[in-house]
Amino acid sequence: DGSLSPYQTRRRIGQRRFPTNVGYPTLLQKSRQKEAETLDLRVKKTEGSIQQAFLDLRRQKPLEKITVKELCQRAEIHKSTFYSHYEDLYALSDALETQVVEQVIFGLRHPEYVFERPAQFTRELFQGYRAQDERIQILFSGSRAGRMVEKVEESVKQLVFRQHPEYARNPDMHI
Repeated sequence: DGSLSPYQTRRRIGQRRFPTNVGYPTLLQKSRQKEAETLDLRVKKTEGSIQQAFLDLRRQKPLEKITVKELCQRAEIHKSTFYSHYEDLYALSDALETQVVEQVIFGLRHPEYVFERPAQFTRELFQGYRAQDERIQILFSGSRAGRMVEKVEESVKQLVFRQHPEYARNPDMHI
């Protein structure tokens, strides 16, 4: 008799749904992972190329005088590639400005000094900015000069609120 009981049928179906190599990557999964890593590397290289071309152009002229076309020529990419990464040149500038401010803030050795030792905190903050001085001078020049104060203020507030969440809800703190 070649018929299977309901239990045996469920067991066979279950065996097909749950392969024995659960927990171990298959060749297809490994291939997809390698593909994703390659894509990530290409994306990083493209981002780096766009950002470096932008910084080179900003050394020469104000943001308002730069065109997407000349940026793409310098970065050796198509305009569609640029627009797949950034909405426009102002979004690119904003991203780089945020990046440099975050590098300074996250590079602080003693962020807790913001209240405990404000003079030491300020010294560390300025040391961090000195380390990024060239990029700061390029990015926050011309019409973008006022943006630096806004970015620093916002980053320091976030730092304070991470350490003291109660301050975010207290308007008397004037932070």
